Amino acid sequence: MFGNIKEQLKSAQSEMKEKLAETQVSGKAGEGKVEVVVNGNRKMISLDIAPELFEAKNQEEIQQLIIEASNDALTQAENIAEDEMMNSAKNMLPGIF
Repeated sequence: MFGNIKEQLKSAQSEMKEKLAETQVSGKAGEGKVEVVVNGNRKMISLDIAPELFEAKNQEEIQQLIIEASNDALTQAENIAEDEMMNSAKNMLPGIF
C-alpha cells in the first residue's frame, strides 16, 4: 500500500519538475531596463541589461536592478511551484483539498 503511494509521489514530483522546467517567468526592474528570466525550478535562464545602463557606468545601480529583477522573477517562480504542488496534491488526495 505505502509502496504504491511512494511511487506515485516520486512520479508526481518528477512530472512537476519537468513541467516547472518548461515554465518561464520574467522579473523586471528599472522600468524594464533589467530583465531576468527564470524557470519554475528557480534556475536563471537569461539576463538582459539595457545598453544605456552601461553607458552611465553606474555599477551600483546595475547591481541593484539585477537583484530587484531577480527577486521579482524568483518570487513568481516560487508562486508557480507552490500552485503546481497544490494541484498535484489535489490530484493524489482528492477530497482532502
